[in-house]
Amino acid sequence: MKRIPRGIDALKSGMILGETIFDSSGNTLLSDGIILRQAYIEKIKGLGYLSVQIQVEANETVKVEQDIENKDESAASRDLIIRTTREEASVLVKSCMKNVSVDTEIDVDKLYLIVNTIIDEIFSSEEITVNLANLKSVDEYVFEHSVNVCILSIICGIYMGFNKVRLVELGIGALLHDIGKGLISQETLNKPGTLTSEEFDEIKKHTILGYEALKRIPNITETSACVALYHHERFDGAGYPTGKKAENIHVYAKIVAVADVFDAITSDRVYGSKENPYKAMEYILKTSEAHFDKEIVRIFLKAVGYYPLGLNVILSTGEYGMVTKKDRDLPTVRVLIDSRLRPIKGYYEVDLRKNPKVRIHDIDPHRKQMGYSQFNDGISG
Repeated sequence: MKRIPRGIDALKSGMILGETIFDSSGNTLLSDGIILRQAYIEKIKGLGYLSVQIQVEANETVKVEQDIENKDESAASRDLIIRTTREEASVLVKSCMKNVSVDTEIDVDKLYLIVNTIIDEIFSSEEITVNLANLKSVDEYVFEHSVNVCILSIICGIYMGFNKVRLVELGIGALLHDIGKGLISQETLNKPGTLTSEEFDEIKKHTILGYEALKRIPNITETSACVALYHHERFDGAGYPTGKKAENIHVYAKIVAVADVFDAITSDRVYGSKENPYKAMEYILKTSEAHFDKEIVRIFLKAVGYYPLGLNVILSTGEYGMVTKKDRDLPTVRVLIDSRLRPIKGYYEVDLRKNPKVRIHDIDPHRKQMGYSQFNDGISG
C-alpha cells in the first residue's frame, strides 16, 4: 500500500483511510485503515480537514499522457495550477513590488483571491503532487520564482495538515517573500557574476525591508510578514538577517526556505544556470543537517514527488527512460532509448537502488526521445 493525499471533496465511500483522524479534543475518531463510509466523510468535513491520506494499492496503474503531438495541452492538464492562474499571480507579484518601491497601495483583496485560487486548484487535482517538469511557465525569474515558491510551500503545508486559514497565511507569505527586492538596488540585484561583500550586504537588506513593508499593509498578518524576514535564516543559525536557530524560526519561514532554495537551484538566473530537480534535491538533503528542518525536508520531498511517475529522464549511461516506480530514495527507470539514441526493442528496467553506478543525469522535459507513447501503460506507483 501507498498513501496519497486527497482533497475532502474527492473522498468516496469505500476508500481506505491512510491516517488516524482525531476530534477537536485529541481523541481518536477514525483509525488508519478503516473503510470510509459517507457518514465518516461528513464527520471529517465537520472537523475542518481539507485533505486526508488515502491508501491505494502499490500497483495501481497511473495514467500518463500519450499524445506527443499535443504535449503542450497534455502538460497543462497534468499541472496542478493552470497557466492563466500562474500568469495572473506573476503579474500581481510584479505589481506589488512596483507599488512597494514607490510607496503606493497594494491590492490586498486580489492577493487573497489569487492565493485562495491556487489552493482550490491544488485541491481539485486528483493527486496533490507537483509535476516538476511543468513547474516553470513564466519568463521573468523574480516573479516566476515567487509563484513557484508559493505553490511548493502550499503543497508542503497541505502534507503537514495545515487548515485553510494557515494555508492562506503561508501562501501570502510565500508569494511575497521577496517583496523587499523591489526596495534595493536593481543594478546590484541583477548583477551577473560574483557580488562584493558590500553588494551582498545590500542584497541581504531585502529581508528586513520586505518585512517592514508588509507590516505597514492592512490585513497582512504578522505570520505572513515574518516569512519575508526569516526565509534566509538557517537551522544552525548561520543565516540572515538575525541568525535565528531551529525552533526560533517560524514554521512558515522554514517551509519557504526549502521551497526557495529548491526553485532557485532549478531556475535560470543572471548569475547561474539551472540544475535539474534531482541535483536540487541532492543539495537540500546534503545540507539539511545544518540549513533546514529535516522533518520539513522529508515532507517536501514527499510533496514534490521527488521522481514523479512518467517523468522522462536521461541516465548517466546516456540512455533515455521513464520513471515507472517511485521510491522515497531512488526510482526504477524503464530504459527505452540507448546511448546512441536508438529505440530499444522491448525495454528493460533499472532499479537505481540496486544499481548505484547508474544515476539520473538530467530531466528530459521536452520529451526529445521518440517512441515513448507505446510504453506509457502499466506504470506503477
